[in-house]
Amino acid sequence: MARRIVTCRVITCLALLTFVSFLVFFQQGSHMGLRNDNPFSKDINVEDTLNSAKQKPGKFTQDPSKVIVPQNKEQEPQAQDQQQPEGSKQGETAENPGKKANGEAPNPKTQPQQTFAVDDDLFFDPSGPKPDQVVLLMAGDGKGHNGEISNLLQLVTQNRQEYADFHGYNFHFINITKYDLHGVHPVWAKIPAILDTFISYPDAHWVWWLDLDAIIMNPEIDLNTHILSHAAMSSKFEIVEFLKGESKHTGKFMKKSDPKDIDILIAQDHNGLNAGSFFLRRSKFTATLLDFWQDPLYMHNEWAGKEQDALLHMVQHHPQIREHTGLISQRVLNGYPEGGNHMGWRKDDLVVHLAGCWVENKCNERWSNFWGKRITIEDLKAKGVANPTDHTGMVTKLTKEGTVYVPME
Repeated sequence: MARRIVTCRVITCLALLTFVSFLVFFQQGSHMGLRNDNPFSKDINVEDTLNSAKQKPGKFTQDPSKVIVPQNKEQEPQAQDQQQPEGSKQGETAENPGKKANGEAPNPKTQPQQTFAVDDDLFFDPSGPKPDQVVLLMAGDGKGHNGEISNLLQLVTQNRQEYADFHGYNFHFINITKYDLHGVHPVWAKIPAILDTFISYPDAHWVWWLDLDAIIMNPEIDLNTHILSHAAMSSKFEIVEFLKGESKHTGKFMKKSDPKDIDILIAQDHNGLNAGSFFLRRSKFTATLLDFWQDPLYMHNEWAGKEQDALLHMVQHHPQIREHTGLISQRVLNGYPEGGNHMGWRKDDLVVHLAGCWVENKCNERWSNFWGKRITIEDLKAKGVANPTDHTGMVTKLTKEGTVYVPME
């Protein structure tokens, strides 16, 4: 019994000695300025830690393009001009963009796919893609500056679908309300929309993004002879300087390029690159570009041009991105209602884009004007053009009067 008492006292003394030693150690550490690595410590002043760099505390931002998990809430009915167009391959009902048409609710644990497949042996024909390897992408939420145009979604769906059907292209609509952008402007939704389109169409070589406030004016023009064949592409390149807002210089120029190396086809105006109408090619480069393009640092930046300025930033400061970018004449895909021979739409040009019409409150007026000027499929049939014309050996050319076909050089 006596031995047990002695043993217990020895253990108690050792424990007390250990406690006192630790207490002294930590008291010394506090006077010696030992670093506190606890990120949740109340003693750390975030403002003080940033003062030496003259910075302000940042805000945490989540991944920008995750698909919203739909809640079982009663949703307001959509206006007629905001309903999902017929022929959309999203498989969603117009009443509930997150609910499958067959009534099966999506798995809330399923994460959106973040990239698309690119075969190592993918071959791009120099004469251009087959019609079913092209996707004409349209996306929107029924809101925005162009919302004042009566029946906009219905009209533009008719316009794109007729063009796609005539040439055999795929037409695809995406309701962007399914994307959770965490408070940034809806224009950023075009990036996940393009990504989803490449996923939905695994055989697609090219995706054409075209804003809602644009009209296909001349459906007789096929994309291969206009821009996607190597011959047509080479004839439309502009070996000029990339510009910033108000025509400011970047000091970076597009170099003479081989079309086989080009993965993005885009035009610029006086404010820089305009992403209202552009092409992206399926490639590992494009998959990487889309990944970088939706970086939260870009999406939450206060750039005036938003996603367009982000793209220009990458083109200006990253040579490898610039080398894959084909700068083309604006009227090829993105002519404006007004402007000179380089910028302004001319008779028989493919597209007119009503960019900025909301500034002067002229969207409805300009839309009505150009909608009445457009060539329709019925107009083509009336003059005997029931099917796409074979333009083998030809490319389109932009003249002061308009777009014409000329022999390849």
